Amino acid sequence: MFVDAYQMYALVRANGEERTRQSINPSVHP
Repeated sequence: MFVDAYQMYALVRANGEERTRQSINPSVHP
């Protein structure tokens, strides 16, 4: 159960980092 929560957190964190990357350099992701 803890592992599932950790994986979900990691997925949300990766998604947030990707959004931050897009906002910083939008030309990379048109």
